[in-house]
Amino acid sequence: MNKLFQTLAVVVTIALTFLFSYNSFAQDLHSVGRAPSIENLKGESGYNGGGKFVESTAGYGTDALALQWVQVPFPAGTPITPLGAVTEWLSGGDFGPSGIFYGIPYGTGASPFSLYQVNTSTGAYTLVSNSLTVNGTITSLAYYEATNTMYLGSTDITNSYLYTIDVNTGATTYIGQVTNCPGLISMGISCNGSLFAADIVNDNLVSINTSTGAGTIVGPLGVNLNYAQGADFDNTTGEFYLAAYNLGTSTGQFLKVNLTTGATTLIADWGNVEIDGFGLDATCGPPVGPGQATNPNPPSGAVNVPITLSQATWTNPSGATESKFYFGTSPGTLQLLQSGGLYSSFTIPPGTLQYYTKYYWRVDEVDGTGTTQGQLWSFTTQLDPAILFYDPYPDLSQWTVIGPLGLSNWSIFSGNNAGGTSPELRLSWTPSFNGDSYVLSTVIPTPNSHNLKLDFKHFLDFYADPSGVMGFKVTYNGGSTYTDLWSLNNPTGNVGPENISLNFQAPAGDAVNLQLAIFYSGNSFNIDYWFIDDVMLTDLDYIPVELTAFTGSSKDGNVELSWTTATETNNSGFEVERLTGTTYSKIGFVAGNGTTTQPHSYSFVDKGLDPGKYMYRLKQVDLDGSFAYSDVVEVEVTAPAVFALDQNYPNPFNPTTKINFSLASDAKVTLKVFNLLGQEIATLVNENMSAGRHSVNFNASLLTSGMYVYKIEATGNDGSTFSDVKKMLLTK
Repeated sequence: MNKLFQTLAVVVTIALTFLFSYNSFAQDLHSVGRAPSIENLKGESGYNGGGKFVESTAGYGTDALALQWVQVPFPAGTPITPLGAVTEWLSGGDFGPSGIFYGIPYGTGASPFSLYQVNTSTGAYTLVSNSLTVNGTITSLAYYEATNTMYLGSTDITNSYLYTIDVNTGATTYIGQVTNCPGLISMGISCNGSLFAADIVNDNLVSINTSTGAGTIVGPLGVNLNYAQGADFDNTTGEFYLAAYNLGTSTGQFLKVNLTTGATTLIADWGNVEIDGFGLDATCGPPVGPGQATNPNPPSGAVNVPITLSQATWTNPSGATESKFYFGTSPGTLQLLQSGGLYSSFTIPPGTLQYYTKYYWRVDEVDGTGTTQGQLWSFTTQLDPAILFYDPYPDLSQWTVIGPLGLSNWSIFSGNNAGGTSPELRLSWTPSFNGDSYVLSTVIPTPNSHNLKLDFKHFLDFYADPSGVMGFKVTYNGGSTYTDLWSLNNPTGNVGPENISLNFQAPAGDAVNLQLAIFYSGNSFNIDYWFIDDVMLTDLDYIPVELTAFTGSSKDGNVELSWTTATETNNSGFEVERLTGTTYSKIGFVAGNGTTTQPHSYSFVDKGLDPGKYMYRLKQVDLDGSFAYSDVVEVEVTAPAVFALDQNYPNPFNPTTKINFSLASDAKVTLKVFNLLGQEIATLVNENMSAGRHSVNFNASLLTSGMYVYKIEATGNDGSTFSDVKKMLLTK
């Protein structure tokens, strides 16, 4: 018997109350129907933001609990005014062409659905079509005025889908599956064509590509959404609003959404009211701008893009006079990198792209009427070549369920419980078993004796004690024997979501046959689910260039690094990195010798350092962009043995130069500039300074050409004194 129903059998009334008020298996019980006692499908509407608009003054929708057509004052959100009774509540709705409100009732939650025109004054429905057929349950409508397009969203709580719908006939056209959004519950589209949706499974705000349906997670909404919702844009401000049902408070709420982070702000709590099929009564006005850019290359959604990619290209619309290129790793904080002309490409500087990183970009187009914001495009770069194995679990193709028990308990699940992105691997408690269950990876050829790192994300949904033992093992003989890598031993509560990282060493032989194993041992009835995601195995000893020496030495406040190679393959060069705090930063680059079997020597000088210990490493970069790190060397810079004033550099100079000096002890220091008449021109230093090497910049842009003198005076804390004078020549 299913353990939920076993619980229900104990006290039916209490359990039913529990079932409808709290979801202990939230991942399976998300609903797009009415909330218990206040039901309402998370419908939507999609008005627009930006451009020239008629200001929104009210929102409309159905109260699913009272079966009333209601008006909501905007932006206050209260009080709610009932305008007329309805026979069915809307699962999706929006103002469409000519300001007519269109709505789709929830019905049975399955096709065929009906499309109605709604009288906003009375709530009266006029049938357009009763034969709409789509995947899952219709949950939202969103009208894009610029192209006279009504978008329709639907979901089955595992997958979501995007369509267009002809509001005159009810005919639908499929666009594509909405990725990263298993529970699409409400949509809104701005005046510039940016489509956003709320996902009730993961409680995220998602940006949707209207051409493909591809979804991009913007960020968490910060509320526990369930059951019916609605959404729309305020055209005046371009802000996005949700008519939400918050499971955390068990109330309907009016929320404003931050389109950069996904975070919501409460405008009004409606209590025992759930408004769905929500739309704001405004129009975008005439479209502005020449239209959107098209034909992105790399294509949006591309993966395994080389980090040596040199250009992004696109096609500009007819009539465009300027294009603006935005780029970054967060869809809400893209940086403007190119503007001021009409371009069809952007040159990506070498070294910009990093391994296995998702990059977002868009191109805004400008003409005499204004700016059209572009679609949000994305691509993901290739994996680091040091990564031997990686699985974000789009499917189980890299694993085999070998049991011996629980053969049907392992599956791919649409969710992000482990802390990654949907989908993920899930071990379910049902059908229950008591014993061992393993999944075994494909063979991962690994160099003998190399140091390896295993990373993964996981979350255990605990049910009862003893919960069992679960974890990761490794085998080098096809599963005949295993070595433990990491495990949980009968935890007594939920664990995670958390990131696990551990190191181990491959054996001296047979590492070429390495396979990872994920296992559970115990009574599966005592867990709800175990979620795993983003399993990664990295070779820590991977180096594309063979270093035979890497040393460092210091002199006069400078550190000289020296290294040699025995052989090189496709070696672009070496980035020299120095540790600052807890982070290594690039301080220089030394070109390599491509491919060679001859030894080569290299050096780099890090100048002007204060006394102390410094840590360095080399980042060897291949011509294809792959890289590896050397061991770390430590170099100590000691304080100068004597006071000294160096000749400025450059000299002659125009208009700036640098003056270096050394202090043998902590001292009170003055450094001044004089003309040849002995008149003081500038004071560059007048303070207590620590022992060591120091550098000061002098800007003479306001001075005339000629000879000048700079003088240092230092009084050490140990009683020592120092004074020196040098000349410098300014030439303009």
